[in-house]
Amino acid sequence: MLESIKSPAWKGFLIAIPFTVLATVMLYKLLAVLLIIWAALTMGGIIPWWTKRMRFSFGFQWGVWFSLTICLSVIIWGPWGIYG
Repeated sequence: MLESIKSPAWKGFLIAIPFTVLATVMLYKLLAVLLIIWAALTMGGIIPWWTKRMRFSFGFQWGVWFSLTICLSVIIWGPWGIYG
């Protein structure tokens, strides 16, 4: 189990979660920008396959998508959200 968490993909995924939560809190008023980023990541995003850190980038990208999905759902449908 610990070997898989030490992989570059998991490191990127776990680093992306607090980064995205912080960015979402800072960009709360710019909901359209967050939705555009989420849509781009949903369509596949951008993985720089030519770099040596491709596995880290892949994990980071999906960490951003996962945490942005959670944050947007809280912003839009949460208790203090737009439609909550």
